[in-house]
Amino acid sequence: MRRLLVAGLAGLAFVSAAACGAHVAPPAPGSAASPGAGPNATPGAAPGGVADQEAARQTVEAFFEGIITGNSKSVCGLMTAQAVADAAQAARSNGGSTCDDWVIETRDRYAGQGVMPPAQVGVGDVQISGDSASISGSDITIVPSSGPQSNPAAAVMLRRTGGRWQVDIP
Repeated sequence: MRRLLVAGLAGLAFVSAAACGAHVAPPAPGSAASPGAGPNATPGAAPGGVADQEAARQTVEAFFEGIITGNSKSVCGLMTAQAVADAAQAARSNGGSTCDDWVIETRDRYAGQGVMPPAQVGVGDVQISGDSASISGSDITIVPSSGPQSNPAAAVMLRRTGGRWQVDIP
């Protein structure tokens, strides 16, 4: 399952929401990080509360924005250690060897589908259960600089480690 989701994230198939009638959630209001807070910090946040959901949402937004811009340091830093190892493994199948290689490969796949900076990422409903969170693919929207809104094909799983949300591929 882990490898399938890594491959799914690496090959995110974008579909036009208008063409297929998919649910497209608008970008989350106030999705920018609060001044003085990291994009995925949850100090003092009640587990599963609004602040916790917003922190998870910001992590996923930063994750996809980092992929789109090719910011591998940011993307790999937003992933659990296991997800980084799995991304490196996925990169090996295409001649790479690191999480950085996976990010660049994924960015190139996005660009091949017309998703290039500046694209806007919006995240809708976040489901939290303890130290795990999930966001369905239909609740993640990417609005390219030109063209229709689209949804990635894969859901995103997160895990809270050390008080912050990280992308985790189950």
